[in-house]
Parts: sequence; structure tokens; C-alpha cells
Amino acid sequence: MSPIEIRELGHGAAFSDWVAVPVLVHKDDPHFIRQLDIKERLRIARWFSPFFKTGTAAFFVAYRGGRPVGRVSAQVNPAFQALHDPDAGHFGFFDCIDDMDVSNALFGAAKAWLALRGCRSVIGPFSLTINEESGLLVDGFDEPAAMLMDQSRPYAARLVEGAGFSKAMDAYAFRVRGSVDATPIRKLARLALEGGELTVRKARGERLADEMRQFVEIFNDAWSGNWGFVPWTDADVRAMARDIKPFFRDEFGAVVEIGGQPVGFAMIIPDFNEVIASFGGRLLPFNWWRLYRDMKDVRSRRFRIPLLGIRREYQRSVLGAKILALLVAALLEKTPLRAYDWVELSWVLEANRPMFSLCRMAAGAPAKQYRFYRAEIPS
Repeated sequence: MSPIEIRELGHGAAFSDWVAVPVLVHKDDPHFIRQLDIKERLRIARWFSPFFKTGTAAFFVAYRGGRPVGRVSAQVNPAFQALHDPDAGHFGFFDCIDDMDVSNALFGAAKAWLALRGCRSVIGPFSLTINEESGLLVDGFDEPAAMLMDQSRPYAARLVEGAGFSKAMDAYAFRVRGSVDATPIRKLARLALEGGELTVRKARGERLADEMRQFVEIFNDAWSGNWGFVPWTDADVRAMARDIKPFFRDEFGAVVEIGGQPVGFAMIIPDFNEVIASFGGRLLPFNWWRLYRDMKDVRSRRFRIPLLGIRREYQRSVLGAKILALLVAALLEKTPLRAYDWVELSWVLEANRPMFSLCRMAAGAPAKQYRFYRAEIPS
């Protein structure tokens, strides 16, 4: 076997090699969806990604015989360190051929980079933060991933564990199928409206930036006690509003209020992975028009609920269960702009039992399972 060489982006590794790795790794995977090259570039661009307002990262590519065969990132997130573990760094963007030597070399480079920055442990995958694509797919390889969700090969967990990592936490994705009877969740929502204490409304697209700030305030409050949580920043809010504005409709957001004050919200987005599946990573010459048309007309038959939050004071109560039911039911009612294949609720931490139970009521068994790992960095 030819020797393995690890190069860092900006120090010998080319961006074209970075995006070539997942294409190679998934070449025999019928469910793999190549992401847009421009999107992949912007995700790690220091001038564009909100992560780099406070965080720092390195991106490594593994070569064998001059051919890119693996990749991984290493990053330090001061917000995570301040809230959870001052000695922890992160890894992300892990893709690798089925070769333990290559994966060990990648993780060795990531750990060495983190050690030089004072880290004693590494957690992941986060690409780049827990509020972006995160978790390694460990079950549910029989259908495509939703947008902003990890795509991994079944052997990837073995490679990660072989590099000294062990499970830290699992999360799940549930899919409400178009053929599934959602009557139980809709009945619970109707009961929640009795008495008039709770009201539910659509989002206000003409005030999207203000709505997003309010949504994120609730989200930060709702998730503040959860494993690994890092609050959304103003930069994150601006970036999200920028990304969703071209296709956002009022019915894609649901807000539950008490006395006119928002206490819970949820947002649904079309799954544009379905649209870009045939693009081969390219927008030119004509794919940009197809994407714009589908975003404008919302031609997708698949949707994802990426954001949902209920103020902490109402969680783990009967009222909180009612708010949750109203949010999920409201979005399910609005989704069939045309017949849909599925609506994904993700990702749901295994420790969040109330949410897990409600998702099972709405969707049945989880469609996909994701795992977060942790390893110590030798001193």
C-alpha cells in the first residue's frame, strides 16, 4: 500500500480534493446526494460562516498515492467551551474510505491540532457547530438524508470507534409519511385549543428578520439545558434569515401564543436535497434556474422541521405538551401544498423524552439514528 499523507486546506490540500472525498466515499451509495460545491465552499469560508466570528478550525484531507481518500475538520468553539467543557475541541465533516489506517491518520492530525490549542478531549461530529449539520449516521441507510443532515456509510462508525471514540449521545430523525394517519396528533391539537388559553398563528414573512430573532430567543431558552447546546448568535440569525428568505412562506412557520406573547414556535422547510440530487454539485449552466424555480414554487414533496422550541417554563408540563402538539399539527396541516412523501422532525435527542414520545406518536419508529462521539486527547 502506498503511504498516507495528510494535508491541510491552505497548506497543500485543494478545495477540489475536499469536495471530491464524499463523492468517492459514496460512489456506490444509491441514496447519496452531492451537495452544491458553492455551498460546501461557503460553509467553511472564514469570511462567510458565522462560526468564524469567534471560532477557529482546520480542514484536513488524506491522500494515498496522490488521491484524496478522506477528510475531517478540527475546530475550537469558545461558546461551547464556556458553557460545557473548557478543554474540549470538536471534529466534523468526516468522510473516509473503508480503511482504518486512513481514518486513524486523519483523527491523529485533528487531535494533534487541537492539542496544540490546549484541548484535552474531542467531541463530534459537528460541521461546524451543533446548530449546523451534526451527528454521525449509524442507522437508517435505506433512504436519502434530508437537507443539513449527515450522510455516512455504514462502516463509518467502526472507523470512528477504531480511532478511540465512544458514544456520548444519540439523536433521531422521525418522518411523518404522507400515507401515515396523523389523526392522533391533530386530535391532541384540537383539544389544546379548548378553553382559549392557547392560540396558534402563522409566521409573518414580511417581518422575517424580526420573527427570526423572536424564534431564536425562544429556541435559545428552550434548548439551554440540553446536551451540547450552544446559543444562536445575532450572526447566526442574520445568516439563517438570508438563507431562507428566497423560499419562505408564512405557512412555513407556526407560533403558539398565550395572551399575545409567543411561547413556542416551529419552522418547516422544503427539502432541497430532492431538487439538487441530479445537479452533480454544479449550479451552472442551468441548474441555478431549476433551483430558483423549485424554491419559488415549492415543488418539493419532502420537508424538514429543523427548528422547534417551547419556553422552558412550560416544558415537562401538560401545557407544554399542548403547545408541542399545536406546533407539529399546524405545520402538518400546511405542508400538503401538494401531496408530500414525508415530513422529517429532526434531530431529537434520546434524552429529550417528551419530544421523543410526541414524535413517535406522530411518525412511528425513528427513520434515522445519529451518534455523537467523544475521545480523550493524550497529553
